[in-house]
Amino acid sequence: MPADAHARNTDTDTDTDIHTDTAAPARSAADATAAGLPPVSTPSATAGLPCWVRVRERRPDGFVEFDLSIGDPMLSAELILPAAAFARFCAEHAVQPLDAAQSAALDAQTARWREARPPSAPPMPTA
Repeated sequence: MPADAHARNTDTDTDTDIHTDTAAPARSAADATAAGLPPVSTPSATAGLPCWVRVRERRPDGFVEFDLSIGDPMLSAELILPAAAFARFCAEHAVQPLDAAQSAALDAQTARWREARPPSAPPMPTA
């Protein structure tokens, strides 16, 4: 629950303030050094695993809609970033773009999975 959350007590129908600010205060590398503590490191979002992006749409308003996969191209999250942030993200995380053939292969594999068919089976024909 966020700090200083406001909750409703259903037993008495009264409002109750709940203070749950238990997060440790942020500290900088300089603060850590001054206190004799090791600096706080920010873990990489990808933790050294391979990353793939599949661009879904480059929108006229300057945003890029894309799927991000980390470690396994079959598992992805749909994201959207401004074009400049997308380019910076791709560079910082050394992502590999999926080409049309790779995307088609993933789509076919996903379709077979959804149909509960073995990977070697051809996709079911559509009517």
